[in-house]
Amino acid sequence: MIDVLCLYPGPATFRQKQVTAHRALLESLGVRLLLADDFDDPGDRACFADVFLLPAPSELEAGKRALDRALRGRTIHGVLAQSESGLCLGSLIAAERGLPCISPAATLGVTSKYVTRTRLAAARVGQPAFELVRTSADVRRFAASHGYPVVLKAVASALARLVTLVRDDTEVEAAVMRVRAGLAESPDVLRLVGFARVSGLDLGHDPFDSFLVESFARGAALETDGVVAKDVIGTFGVTEQIMTRAPLFFFEGYLLPADLPEADLLRVEAASDAALRALDVRDTGFSIEMRFDGARTSILEVNG
Repeated sequence: MIDVLCLYPGPATFRQKQVTAHRALLESLGVRLLLADDFDDPGDRACFADVFLLPAPSELEAGKRALDRALRGRTIHGVLAQSESGLCLGSLIAAERGLPCISPAATLGVTSKYVTRTRLAAARVGQPAFELVRTSADVRRFAASHGYPVVLKAVASALARLVTLVRDDTEVEAAVMRVRAGLAESPDVLRLVGFARVSGLDLGHDPFDSFLVESFARGAALETDGVVAKDVIGTFGVTEQIMTRAPLFFFEGYLLPADLPEADLLRVEAASDAALRALDVRDTGFSIEMRFDGARTSILEVNG
């Protein structure tokens, strides 16, 4: 049998529905699923070969200890860490067992937005202007050079939590207060800091005290999705993101494929490939959010 560890795979109703729908295929392939999650639903035991109760994803160090105890003396053959919640812990578990998975170093590159930005800058991959800041004065100095609007965000990849659009100078103080107040309690920042401690990787700053300011990237909202197997990048295609109406700036849907000329699609995919190589992303799925203004692709976020 092939035992696959599923880390924080989402709400109980969702994961149980997915396993039930594909049970016959899993059995024919000899695959057993092991669940590791912070919510133990009674229905899980009918769907998974074993269930391990973990702390919340933000408590990464405690979660690592709990999973090490649960897996002691047991062989697993694969790790499925599909969510932001499971990626950091999953990369550690897989790396220790020599399983194909995104490496901890590359995981840091896709979960720390500051590390993402610095590595993309070193590789000269197109992206918004950025700076690591602490105060309102820092944000105003950045805006004086790059103009408004600007975007404030925690350095931890956070599914848009704490992402704040600042349209002009009058909004700076309140925006900075909001972001700074959220840093200490952010489960995403807590998870990132725990991951850095366990992996021994250097964040390069204190994510509880500093955050990112970025120039606002304009252009068509696009995304690439796919899989990297070792060094081979397999992109499914370029997708258009359907954005919410102003004043919000989050996406609420997708159109596949993007309605762009072939030459533009190739330019977007080339930028996507360059971002993956700059971050040394391998043996994982990916999605990359970006803006394309007809001439320049600007990478917003790389997700493993």
